[in-house]
Amino acid sequence: MTIQAHKYSLSTNIVRDVDAPFNYIVTPNSDQIFNSLISGYQQDAKRSLNIIGSYGTGKSSFLLALRHSLTKKQNYFNEYEDQLKELPTFTFVPIVGEYTSIISAFSTAFHFENKNNDSKELITHIQKDYDKLTKEGKGLAIVVDEFGKLLEYAIKHNPEKELYFLQQLAEIVNDSSKNILFITALHQGFDAYAFELDKVKKNEWAKVGGRFKDLPFNEPVEQLLLLASKRLNDRNYKLPKAFDDLFDLIAQSKTFPLNDYFTREMAEKLYPFDMLSAAILTLSLQKYGQNERSLFSFLEGQEYLNINEFDHTQKPYYNLGLVYDYLIYHFHSLIVSRHNEHYHQWTAIRSGLERIEGIYEDIATVEVAQYIVKTIG
Repeated sequence: MTIQAHKYSLSTNIVRDVDAPFNYIVTPNSDQIFNSLISGYQQDAKRSLNIIGSYGTGKSSFLLALRHSLTKKQNYFNEYEDQLKELPTFTFVPIVGEYTSIISAFSTAFHFENKNNDSKELITHIQKDYDKLTKEGKGLAIVVDEFGKLLEYAIKHNPEKELYFLQQLAEIVNDSSKNILFITALHQGFDAYAFELDKVKKNEWAKVGGRFKDLPFNEPVEQLLLLASKRLNDRNYKLPKAFDDLFDLIAQSKTFPLNDYFTREMAEKLYPFDMLSAAILTLSLQKYGQNERSLFSFLEGQEYLNINEFDHTQKPYYNLGLVYDYLIYHFHSLIVSRHNEHYHQWTAIRSGLERIEGIYEDIATVEVAQYIVKTIG
């Protein structure tokens, strides 16, 4: 995920941001993807790859970090320094998918005037470009972000022609004698885009998809918590006096909903959250938001009720009551929807909050009671 000193970019564009200030936090998931990519390349496995992950999981940032690493601009994956030295320096051809022809998008990216949108002519042009790079001792990396938009267009506009181009390209790339990578980023599997096709065309679609290796890219919520801790730890908050007492209470309650990272060190890094509020927020943003993108929007943006509006001198923690308020404000339509699997639980919380206002008159008592209901809920 892209992090700057005091500024976070809500989205990364692999074409626009190539020269922008860029810092990348490697997670266990992105490290595993990079390892699969590099080791597969060195073992002469498939070099046409689909990186598949839901919205906001950091695929674009990973692709940009990959570009910097493979072009030898800056290596973010230090563990693989020796393997990278054995690879050629790659020239990247980045493409950000739009709802248009795959052949047209690739023609533009390779600066080829393809008047007839001819796939064979384009393949010949790409091969010539690669041959020039080979003479310079370089490799070629073709990277397509938002590839699904191109596939959606292909489904509705001449899928046979578009698929034939992808098939030709993948066959060239998967030739282990060549130093070529073809990497795409998708929100769902390749075959999932073919649901509108008839059986024969679906079979052809599946054959082309079989020329790609799928690499799942979904950050477990524990890793989102790790990313949050690394960002919050830069802010040097002063821990409250009762920090250890609260940490011990949470441990004794056995209510922490995640498997990993329940340590005092992690709790310190996550402050001004307590461990429960941090875990519940990341779980909720994974369900109702867009994973990393929503998390860092909360951490770095200027949205109402986000962490930058929190005054830790007035309240010791960004607690579960505040997490509830943030979620209700920013994800209200999703939360109150009857399609939400937890619709009845959210309704019960709201009902409890409304009843409190009829039971107590003192404002301070109402606020405390509401906080208790929000926390239990």
